Amino acid sequence: MIKKRNGFTLIEIIMVIIVLGIASYGVLTIFINALRGSAYPLQGVQAVELAKEKLEIIMADKYASPTGYSDLITANYPNEAPVAGFPEFNRSAAFAEVDGNDLTTASPGSGFMKITVTVSWGVADSVSLETVATDY
Repeated sequence: MIKKRNGFTLIEIIMVIIVLGIASYGVLTIFINALRGSAYPLQGVQAVELAKEKLEIIMADKYASPTGYSDLITANYPNEAPVAGFPEFNRSAAFAEVDGNDLTTASPGSGFMKITVTVSWGVADSVSLETVATDY
């Protein structure tokens, strides 16, 4: 007479360990990638705030300066590499007079200045903010 055994065989236990190991590898990979990417949103927010700060400085200079609009030139706002207090960020401002109807076509003397502030960090990450100032 053969006795019926309760429990698992060694092969069954090894198979369960292998299956759980493969499944946990996939789940851990997702968590690791999420943790690596969690710093990016913080840097992105910091970059946007640095770009907004520069735009505010430029616009304040336009209104505070006696020459105003004519001071909006790249020479007055040199590249910051790195940004003071934020060594991982670089910041630049670009100015182009554009047509007032489409704001993309270059049009010297139009009275519409497109201002683009770009903040970059890391290898290829960057944020650009644009606004338009008028000569009025």
